[in-house]
Amino acid sequence: MTKQLSKNQWEEIKQLFKEQNITDVGISKANDVDDLVKSHFLEYLSNNYNGEMKYLERNINKRFSPQLLLPGTQSVITFILPYYQNLPLEWTDKISIYVTKNDYHAVAKKIGTPIVDFLQKIDPEFHPRVYVDSAPVIDKYWAWKAGLGFIGENTLLINDNYGSYVFIANIFFSMKPPKDCAESPQSDKCGNCTKCVDACPTNALLHNKKLNASKCISYLTIEKKSNDIDLKSKKSINYIYGCDICQNVCPYNSNIPQTSIDDFIFSENEKKLLKNWAITGKDYPENLLKYSVLKKKFQ
Repeated sequence: MTKQLSKNQWEEIKQLFKEQNITDVGISKANDVDDLVKSHFLEYLSNNYNGEMKYLERNINKRFSPQLLLPGTQSVITFILPYYQNLPLEWTDKISIYVTKNDYHAVAKKIGTPIVDFLQKIDPEFHPRVYVDSAPVIDKYWAWKAGLGFIGENTLLINDNYGSYVFIANIFFSMKPPKDCAESPQSDKCGNCTKCVDACPTNALLHNKKLNASKCISYLTIEKKSNDIDLKSKKSINYIYGCDICQNVCPYNSNIPQTSIDDFIFSENEKKLLKNWAITGKDYPENLLKYSVLKKKFQ
């Protein structure tokens, strides 16, 4: 018989997160992904909106079913890591703010470690897994399901506290959510606003929360390996790595707090190094960025 987390155990889990400055945490039943989300994802693939990201076409069934991906899974614990910080404009005109001092994959795994240790004490026979862009998991779906935000017109999760400047991580576990912990997905809050769609210079954002990633500047500067970029897109690209245009214009991203996750934050002196390289193109701060996601771009 499948066990269930108690209310006290769930409170202990949230406290372990809170001790690491993570306050937005939720939990969902590990049921198969909703049929509507499945159909939208399959439509995305059929239109070749994924471009060269062929890994999205693999393990489809596992992507739609946590229990197939990790047998025995009964719940998905989702937490978000806010990453916004004030950085020099010269830097952010070229590099997405999501390039934090330390790679978010490693930071999320570190944050998840004490939670995994706690969960293994509860159920020693099951080995929980922390997933951060590291497996076929529809991260935004589980964050939405857990009540941590809504999906915006820019296709990103938008959180009430931190806007869309958040990373998402999930922990698959073997016990069902507490009885009194109901899922509370948020409804759409974009209304008639299309600022992000209108601002996208490559027309990658389509209406109705759809994205042609093959036109997205983030895809073109990070994921795309071949050089066959159309001339119109090339003229629209000022970024070297990533893109924040659709986030910069989003009303939900105004007046959001800076991240409290120390591993993400650049000091004022470090920001000067970033600014100097962005202006001059010289003295790339390799030592400063050696643990960031940018290391793959300039290594």
